[in-house]
Amino acid sequence: MKLAANGDYPIIECMSNLEENDCDGSEAGCVWCSAVPVGMNVCITSTVASFFPSTMLDCPTVSVEPETQIEPNAQSKIDASEDISLSDCWNLEGDDTEDDCARATDSCGWCSDTLGLGLSLCIPESFEDYFPDSLVTCAAPVLLPKSSLRGSEYKSSDSAPANQKLLDNLATIKRRALNSALFSEDDVTVTDYMNAQYYGLVSIGNPSKSFKVIFDTGSANLWVPRVGCSHCGIPIIAPKTKYDPDHSSTYEEDGAVFEITYGSGSVSGKFGMETLDVGGMQVTNQRFGMIEDAGGLGLAYLAGKFEGILGLGFSSISIDGATTVFENAISQKSIENPQFAFWLGTKDGEDGELTFGGYDDSKFVGDLHWVNLVSATYWEIALDSISVGTEVFQSDTTGIVDSGTSLITGPTSVIKELAHEVGAKRSLLGQYTVDCTQTDSLPEVVFTIDGTDYNLSSKEYVIESGGMCLFAFMALDIPSGPAWILGDVFMRKYYTVFDVAEKKVAFATAV
Repeated sequence: MKLAANGDYPIIECMSNLEENDCDGSEAGCVWCSAVPVGMNVCITSTVASFFPSTMLDCPTVSVEPETQIEPNAQSKIDASEDISLSDCWNLEGDDTEDDCARATDSCGWCSDTLGLGLSLCIPESFEDYFPDSLVTCAAPVLLPKSSLRGSEYKSSDSAPANQKLLDNLATIKRRALNSALFSEDDVTVTDYMNAQYYGLVSIGNPSKSFKVIFDTGSANLWVPRVGCSHCGIPIIAPKTKYDPDHSSTYEEDGAVFEITYGSGSVSGKFGMETLDVGGMQVTNQRFGMIEDAGGLGLAYLAGKFEGILGLGFSSISIDGATTVFENAISQKSIENPQFAFWLGTKDGEDGELTFGGYDDSKFVGDLHWVNLVSATYWEIALDSISVGTEVFQSDTTGIVDSGTSLITGPTSVIKELAHEVGAKRSLLGQYTVDCTQTDSLPEVVFTIDGTDYNLSSKEYVIESGGMCLFAFMALDIPSGPAWILGDVFMRKYYTVFDVAEKKVAFATAV
């Protein structure tokens, strides 16, 4: 028998619950199961769970049943009485390419769009006998494993359109799987959420647990929420993965107080020490923050897509002098080249790439232009001028290149004049907006850095959202520090390389 893909199919509603309590509290008939062969826990519909034997998917008995999930009279289970090769195929630490999968065993198949998540996995090809093509599609020909899973010739409505939610490629689950299965040694996928939040994955502890973090060159500490954290997500609506030191064999107690304040607010908790992996870059004995209260960050964090922050600034600005993740990676020889680079994508919603240990010359055109830092604290550089046409609005100033800031910020007086020059008007919320019908005619804003002009067209400094066109410059007065912050708006246009050893950054036009 096969699972049906038509009708109400809440598998994604269940899998979006990444904590046991959230899963058990769901009304979709979800159940918290242990995927025995791969040592993971997953929240899945109880009906889907009933298709697997306890040696593969160990689930408690639940009283709440979801809407009918299988075609009538589908009674059979996958047979695990003999050797099921799931663990041989689904080797998340190694067999993560089609060629590797083909070499694993005769029974493994490279299957695409698994469970509608938009990714490929190496799994027993005979699983295709149980799932419709809209959920699992394996490369032909299908090779049956030696254990010969028992499935009938019955075909359910494979041609029926899958539930739209399956086709939306839920980012939470997709990124979690990608972290384990699809990352290359040096690259991290950076997800763009509405041009406002860019995040990727870091795995912490043993067994490892994946967290969505903002890779922030404007700070220097790593933190994630701890189990029991206050103001850390909204159950079911915006759940967040939590770190539990009691469930990691590599956790070491530190005990020092952790508290850090950003422009948007503060978080607090305690320091701990752990092992982590980010894009294949492994670090041991890393001090990090286990957050107990994130209320200071407000709704932006409570309902945001990210769960923590991984600072990529220098240890000189780190809370309690904790060595940064990247500096630890250098000293532990996890990477050969002390550089990292950001490509944030050139289209709205396009996933970007963070490269550790160098840079990707396929992501830009022309030569990299290197600029020395003013100081090895933030990634602060000298700015020759900010201008529009022949009018210079500020000269001989400084700015930081900050991947953790969405917009470009500058002194209030200068932003006010700049906004007036391009025809932007201040809204009641303090943001500047422009007439969406006039964006094509707006002039370029030019940052001159070390003698080189970096132009931003209206296409690049206007963000359209909800029928409004936001001028992507924000007023921010920093009492002692750099006058400007060149955030994601600037970094989307210009590929940026950060060199820790030489204390300099480089820019080139992104493609």
